[in-house]
Amino acid sequence: MDDSLAYSGDSAQQKFFRVTDNIPEEAWYWLALGSIGISASLKLLDKNSWALFVGQWPPTFILFGLYHRLIRPSAKHRVDIPLSVEPSTTSAAAGSAASPVGSESV
Repeated sequence: MDDSLAYSGDSAQQKFFRVTDNIPEEAWYWLALGSIGISASLKLLDKNSWALFVGQWPPTFILFGLYHRLIRPSAKHRVDIPLSVEPSTTSAAAGSAASPVGSESV
């Protein structure tokens, strides 16, 4: 058995990102929409087997786009979460001014 093929040094995820990092995220969604259109066209042309085959591509393209967004978010999708949150004095004052439930007289 050839050991050079057994271990390539890169994980499957690293190989995936090396290829897909150059593809804009929106391209995955356009590919999904395009394959839906091609599938509909093939169905209208009465090529049912091909229409079903191409019609199964959109979920794959959408999952690639979502996976890429979740694992490697770009700057426009990144959310900065503060490490420490300072207590606000306005929320405590607003809470004391509110009347407790059931304390209103009828």
